[in-house]
Amino acid sequence: MSVKFADFGDLVARTMDYQVYGKAEVAGLGILVAAGCLSGFAVWLGFVMIAIRTPRYQNTHVVVFFCCLLFSNLIQCASTAMSAKWAVERRTYQGTYCRLQAGLKQAGNVGMALWTFALSAHIFTLLFLRWKHTRAGSYLTLATGWFFVAFVVTIGPTAIQDDRGPYFAPTGLWCWISDAYPKEQIWTEYFFEFLSAGFSFLIYTIILLRVRGNLYQSKGRWILRFVPRGESWQLAIQRDVIDASMLRVAAKMVWFPVAYTVLLLPMAITQLLHFRNVNVPFWATIITGTFFNLQGLTNIMLLFIMGRVIPDLSDMPDLSNPRRTIDMSSSERFGITPFILPPKTPPAPDLEAGLSRSETTDSSSSTNSTTPLRTVAYGPRLSKEELEKVLQQVYVDGPDGTKKLQVPYRDRLSEVTIKPYSQSELADDAKNFPPPHATHKPNLDKNFIRQLRAILRICFPSWYSKETLILILHSFFLVARTILSVGVAKLDGRIVRDLVSADGKGFLKGLGLWFALAIPSTYTNTMIHHLQAKLSLRLRTRLSRYTNDLYLSSAPDLRYYRAGQDGGLDGVDQYMTADVAAFCDAVAGIYGNVMKPSLDLVLFTTQLSRTLGVRGTLLLFLNYYVTAKILRAVTPAFGRLAAVEARLEGEYRAGMGRVGRESEEVAFYNGGPRERDILWRAYLRLIKHINSIYKIRIAYEWTEDYVIKYLWSAAGYALIAVPVLLTRRRDVGIQTGPDMRMNDEVANRTETYISSRRLLLSLADAGGRVMYAQKDLLELAGLTTRLYALLSTLHNLIPLPKPAPSEDTVELSHVDVAIPSVNSAPTVLVKDLSLALAKGEHLMITGSNGVGKTAVARVLAGLWAPWKDEDEVEVGSVGKNVGEVRRPEGKKGVFVVPQRSYMVAGTLLDQIIYPDSYAQFTESGRTLEELMEILTASNLAYLPQREGGWHTRKEWRDVLSGGEKQRMGLARVFYHKPKFAVLDECTSAVSSDVEGRMYEHAKSLGITLITISIRPSLMKYHTQLLTVNGDGVGSWTLSKIGTAEERMGLDREIIALEGKLAEVEEWERRVKELNKALSAQEA
Repeated sequence: MSVKFADFGDLVARTMDYQVYGKAEVAGLGILVAAGCLSGFAVWLGFVMIAIRTPRYQNTHVVVFFCCLLFSNLIQCASTAMSAKWAVERRTYQGTYCRLQAGLKQAGNVGMALWTFALSAHIFTLLFLRWKHTRAGSYLTLATGWFFVAFVVTIGPTAIQDDRGPYFAPTGLWCWISDAYPKEQIWTEYFFEFLSAGFSFLIYTIILLRVRGNLYQSKGRWILRFVPRGESWQLAIQRDVIDASMLRVAAKMVWFPVAYTVLLLPMAITQLLHFRNVNVPFWATIITGTFFNLQGLTNIMLLFIMGRVIPDLSDMPDLSNPRRTIDMSSSERFGITPFILPPKTPPAPDLEAGLSRSETTDSSSSTNSTTPLRTVAYGPRLSKEELEKVLQQVYVDGPDGTKKLQVPYRDRLSEVTIKPYSQSELADDAKNFPPPHATHKPNLDKNFIRQLRAILRICFPSWYSKETLILILHSFFLVARTILSVGVAKLDGRIVRDLVSADGKGFLKGLGLWFALAIPSTYTNTMIHHLQAKLSLRLRTRLSRYTNDLYLSSAPDLRYYRAGQDGGLDGVDQYMTADVAAFCDAVAGIYGNVMKPSLDLVLFTTQLSRTLGVRGTLLLFLNYYVTAKILRAVTPAFGRLAAVEARLEGEYRAGMGRVGRESEEVAFYNGGPRERDILWRAYLRLIKHINSIYKIRIAYEWTEDYVIKYLWSAAGYALIAVPVLLTRRRDVGIQTGPDMRMNDEVANRTETYISSRRLLLSLADAGGRVMYAQKDLLELAGLTTRLYALLSTLHNLIPLPKPAPSEDTVELSHVDVAIPSVNSAPTVLVKDLSLALAKGEHLMITGSNGVGKTAVARVLAGLWAPWKDEDEVEVGSVGKNVGEVRRPEGKKGVFVVPQRSYMVAGTLLDQIIYPDSYAQFTESGRTLEELMEILTASNLAYLPQREGGWHTRKEWRDVLSGGEKQRMGLARVFYHKPKFAVLDECTSAVSSDVEGRMYEHAKSLGITLITISIRPSLMKYHTQLLTVNGDGVGSWTLSKIGTAEERMGLDREIIALEGKLAEVEEWERRVKELNKALSAQEA
């Protein structure tokens, strides 16, 4: 039996054992199947994202009901996808497959209605009735809901079915409740759907009015009132104490029933019109059915576009009472939200709980003690003072080596887990980054491929990483966009054909398909841009973490200290910030800009070859070859230009940073005009280079636009004419008999022309983007070269030799103290230095400026490698630890205080305990009382009260004076209590009396001092004196302070000073003579 239905009204008006479709019905069914598959893929993606982000939705009631809603969407999508069988066989027929599709379709529709209502009812009990739900209650609700769905599906074929025929049967384009049961269709499905949509919208509206403050209860009556917008976010306005996040949740959840109603209403209208025997156009049913099948996609889009629609642990309101409404005057808080399911077993008591709201915030008192932090992931919002305290911790060390960052979010703390790269992983990657050739220039060659592959191994660590998943999704949408473009081109030709043929019904049908095809097309375009931006962000995060872990390495690597030394990298900050961001944007963009147009070229050429024939296809490939040759010949070296631009940007940025860091010094010298000239010259160099790039691009882009836009368009018209003028009949006749045939051929020729023209324009656009991609690839080559240079330099820095461990001594054995250099031999400052200090033997290093005193401290601290020329080692010294440094390990061994004390970004407490973190401070059991004693010994006891407490965050580099910063450096020594402290001119801005007290306090703590200074007043605190002579050959002398030798040295210095004082009278006489001579000349 073959039936050709004129419209859908005829199609669904019959209930029979099988129905046969024509081309229009098959095409419409294909659109419905595509919509269902797209929606199903979106729902599956939603489940994947929820599974990946389990901590965001863990143990919430709301997510359970939302997942049930998504599962109902998935059932609906599966039932729609089953129609692919009918499209392939071009008919529906009665049987087990038909009944299965009908049952799944009804289960999906009823499930969506039920769980939409259950979700709104659950939110209503939480936010309006203030009920506290239990795990058992949730299980009961889930079981009851799915039992009801199963009951509605099975009641029809088992109890309702009678002699009218089968309950589930073919009904047009699919199997569903037979048209012999119209009332059952309404009461077992449409009734639930409209009831769910209406009640859900009403419930969410009431919730929104309640939490906004418009609806409140007074003396047993509900009162509705107007609340200004500014007051709606306050925590208490004639209502319970409610967190403002509840209002945001309720406002967002309203969109779910709204979207459900918008998608349901058109489909329901067409069905109701059919029940009243109204002739519904076929295309109207296809469009409304397509919208209805996109409910799963719509729910997922709402979930991701709106952000955290589902409340989670960090966004939960904290209600005061587990049942019903609370007393308006009640202020008790249980610290648990009714959104969260209670644990199966009671949690163990938190022994580290602290920082309660009753804890005092006056941190200036020396009796204030610290307590370990609790994890603030839910519960009431924290006050400003509490946030200042809890933000001290910054991160928590995990047992597996991970770091849990404490990130402030909406006045609470959220945890972000980061797993740092281990030193073994970084060492394994070093083989992928050999030093680049000095003469290598950025270009599209094998070096570029090798360097890019090495960097991409960092960006995509495995096939199952999130970056790979995003890339796969991006590829899927790129392929889908190309396929949709082919479909749009064909549909475009069909619409014009129907318009030329004056086929109104076909034109309207094509227009309906056009609008139906616009939905996945616009969604695909949006997802392409979104996933490209998401991919760029993920790559930047991955590379930033890698470069930070590699750059900020501890001893013996110290790459952050050594990378910018003589012969190293200039402007490392530019490499690690702007260059990493630009590289990630370029990689994410180049993938889409190369893959999609390349795929377009293949698919569009394949489609056109069916129309153009052999000759047209050959001419098409000839066009590709010629234009590629032309553009390659005129393409500038964009890679090198991009690399130079990045370098000049770094120089200008470094200049601006230098002025910001040294603003006070520049202001003292009134050096603003000079710094402006320096920055202006750097900016002019950058602008001149950018202008030169623009000038170079003029000729290139002119040629590129002419070739792609005009040459390709002209070639396209010529190629379209090839099959028409050379392979088809030019005369179709004009007799009355062939008139209709002539019109058909004109219409078909028009369809072919429009489709081919659309494909050729898309092909020209794809070719243009491929040509443009060459320029993008060259720019990517420049960025790759710079980023590879950064990683290669950091990886190939030879680790500094570890000093030999020693318990209580510091020893240098025949060490040459030399300035390290990458490209030249080291410059020796102190030659063949040997000394040994036991605990309690304090050493003072002195000498004139620039002779190498600080260089000795750098060798002791492990910043510089001890150096020894092998040619100068004496034969008898072999095997005697020549060129070796021995010292205690760690910051408890040797602690160095530089002349310019570093102020870390953080609180006042952080300045004292640096480089320890707050977590280490709390674990050590130290108290604020001890810190106050340390500040007292450093003459800084007034700071906590003056600056507002221990947890005050300021730019301490600017807040503290020079003397205060130096005293803070000594406070760190008192806190860490190392065995040896190297003090490098760290008290030059401190008065002598305070300086003396701090030195005495350090010695009383058992700290052995190694002081670098030119102040003779400090000698009395030391037992040995090392004098660096600065005579050009690196000579030095080591003597005991207080011995005959040291006294003879002092006597010689006194005699020299007295000799100079004797010459003062002669100098004064000479000054007077010069003044008289100058006065005479002026007269």
